Amino acid sequence: MTLTRSARNVEERGQVLPMTALMMVVLIGIVGLAIDVSQAFMEQRWQRLVTDGASLAGAQDLQRPGRLLPQSDDRVAARATAMIVLASQLGATSTPSTASGSPCLTNVGCALPGTPYFASIYAGVESGLPSPTCIDCIPQRAVQVNVWQPTFGLTFSRIFGFSTWDVRASSVAGVVFARQYGVVTLRPTDPRSHFDANADDLFVTGGSKVFVGDGDVVTNTNVVCNGSLSDIQVEDTKGYAIYHYDPYEAWVSPPGECMTHAPGVGVTSIVPDPGYAIPTRTATTPIYTTEARAMGTDPTHGASYDPNYATRCAQQQSLVANTYRELKTGLQINDPAQVLAKCLRPGIYEFMVDAKDNAAGPPVAYLLEPGVYFFDYGVNVQSTLIGGYEPSQPGVALVLLEAKNQSGTPGQMTTANNTSLLAINFGDAYLNPSGSWAAPADGPQGDVKTPDPGSSLLSLMVVPDTSHDCLPITEVEDKDCKNSANDRQTLKLTGGGNIFLAGVQYAPTDNVVLKGNSGQEAEVGAMWAWTLTFDGGTTYRIRVANPELLGVLRLDAACSPGNTCNR
Repeated sequence: MTLTRSARNVEERGQVLPMTALMMVVLIGIVGLAIDVSQAFMEQRWQRLVTDGASLAGAQDLQRPGRLLPQSDDRVAARATAMIVLASQLGATSTPSTASGSPCLTNVGCALPGTPYFASIYAGVESGLPSPTCIDCIPQRAVQVNVWQPTFGLTFSRIFGFSTWDVRASSVAGVVFARQYGVVTLRPTDPRSHFDANADDLFVTGGSKVFVGDGDVVTNTNVVCNGSLSDIQVEDTKGYAIYHYDPYEAWVSPPGECMTHAPGVGVTSIVPDPGYAIPTRTATTPIYTTEARAMGTDPTHGASYDPNYATRCAQQQSLVANTYRELKTGLQINDPAQVLAKCLRPGIYEFMVDAKDNAAGPPVAYLLEPGVYFFDYGVNVQSTLIGGYEPSQPGVALVLLEAKNQSGTPGQMTTANNTSLLAINFGDAYLNPSGSWAAPADGPQGDVKTPDPGSSLLSLMVVPDTSHDCLPITEVEDKDCKNSANDRQTLKLTGGGNIFLAGVQYAPTDNVVLKGNSGQEAEVGAMWAWTLTFDGGTTYRIRVANPELLGVLRLDAACSPGNTCNR
């Protein structure tokens, strides 16, 4: 039988109506689910606002003077403060205890009376208790607040069998300090052979001891100690650490190498070259081809001759602090009856400065007058070389080109076994803890210093070698920067004298070596280098300028909305 058009229409309508009804049910369910999800997100956002405020309030109690790490009393106060804020904001009828043994300090958590919420609070690092987990802070200075409502009621989702959800939020706040750079090595990793061939980029050997005061050690690879009694230490009681970018080796110096196992903190990105501005010469910068012309004692060279040299140099010698003495003889450098001063002027040096004693006569001290020195042919310190000896007055800046040979062109800056003293920009702080460093040198482009704020003077600088593609720093060492290619060692301070370098020493692509004799001391400011070796049994004290002693209270990035902390 053939259906008429009217009958077919009736049949089609009969099929569409059930499908429409089914689709309406599904659509209502989706809309309802969206409403429930939206309400759950609103609840989580509210919880996040509360945990943010509570963690920030608690973390304030972890700030201590002088950057010292929080102690037990500080952690107790931080937990109590965080819980008071939390209970108040969530409308609890009473404030749960955060005393020792309280479940509020554990993963289990505790109920907030009169509310559907549960909470747990972690403050600092304490044996037997969970610690905060964070990325941009250290757990010792952080507070983590966790809140959850396991019975958040749903409306429309009940048709799918869900009547409640467990809605949670966590926040971490901490007292954060910027890394305070004391020692930095920039050479990146070399994982081609499944081990880090560059692990000795920061190398302490020969029984040397490196003490980094008010600063961190930062390396793009690792730290290696070798030899009996070799050691590197940071002030971990102030939260300083050894930061390393090395996902497979990490800072795991085995027993018997470094005497003191300093705390190591892995970083997720390499340390870049800071790109400090190095002074450049101008058309008016004086050029010297001999020592006499640099001093101004060559009467045949009118452009550099200074008929008043004797008066000028005597005045410079009188400005040297009484603490500056010849290491071997103990003679006072500012006394012309004991020490012969040779005064050099800033400019471009187209010869190697050979700072040594006379064959006969009194010891010789080379005095660098204030300004910038371009030592293109290097410096060989065999006696005493000092500059920037006036406290808080403009000092000196020494600029060298990357060099491979001591007497090459360009030439290295070296010390020798008979070196007495190398002191740059130490003002009257040389052997005088209450003294002050010199101020930044006045260069052709202005003050020679690191950028503001918190700037520090620059003392020794090595111009990056552009013949090797080492900068900018990449995560894996470029083949042209391997030791076989980039074996420059411009700052080769391997002599037997005392070494005192103020401010920042910046040699971003240079392999720096400091090597003294056993029993001697060296005090230097922050050091940036491609690689850095401490050797010779000397005690090296790294003194960082302008340490940051006040932290910033802030929420950790790992606990931003949409990225909750691990609980």
